[in-house]
Amino acid sequence: MHAPHRRGLIALVSLVTVIGAIGIQAPAASAASPRVPHCVAPAGVDVPAGTDINALFGEQATIASNYYSCGSIPAGSPWVGIFGFYFAKSWLQVPPGYVPAAPTPREDFIKKFVGIRYVVDAGTPREFSVEFPNSPKLWIGDIAGYDPSIGDYSQYDWAQGMTLGVMRPLSVGVHTVQKSVIMSAVQCDGNFAVFELSCLPAGETTVGTSQFEWVAHTP
Repeated sequence: MHAPHRRGLIALVSLVTVIGAIGIQAPAASAASPRVPHCVAPAGVDVPAGTDINALFGEQATIASNYYSCGSIPAGSPWVGIFGFYFAKSWLQVPPGYVPAAPTPREDFIKKFVGIRYVVDAGTPREFSVEFPNSPKLWIGDIAGYDPSIGDYSQYDWAQGMTLGVMRPLSVGVHTVQKSVIMSAVQCDGNFAVFELSCLPAGETTVGTSQFEWVAHTP
């Protein structure tokens, strides 16, 4: 989803959220490994308390998300960071001069979306980066069931990049994760007529850095 403050980059690895889904591309699957604890939403977020985020997206790796209070990850476990986007269902709001390349904002995004990039432990001897290109594994769906006191997100279209690829296990300790989205051209989400609020530029855009703790695995 788009981050609430701009073109729908709902995403930042730790701030992206979703819930009761309808119209998703494939049936949700839940994680099976005991080394992959499910991310269960706490009270006070946009999804009902107790929502299984792994099952929602059919994700079988450990989810790193401070927003959902899933910031502790078992060492040795593969993991993913939440990275999603939301879009208006039609072009009701378009910044001056912007010419869409598809009938809907989400289709426009998918056409221009190159991929996502994670940089782990940037600026340290442990630094490494991984890119996941756009592919049919990108989760596309509609979201329903949000707490109305937070907002009605059923009016938006959604995409979730968390499903594009899995990161390798990390060692015990605190690690930082920088998130970036890569676009082939300028893309706007249809939510605002102001470029800075609604659009991503071409190229790579860093959308935030989160800190997570990898903890010793207990059998």
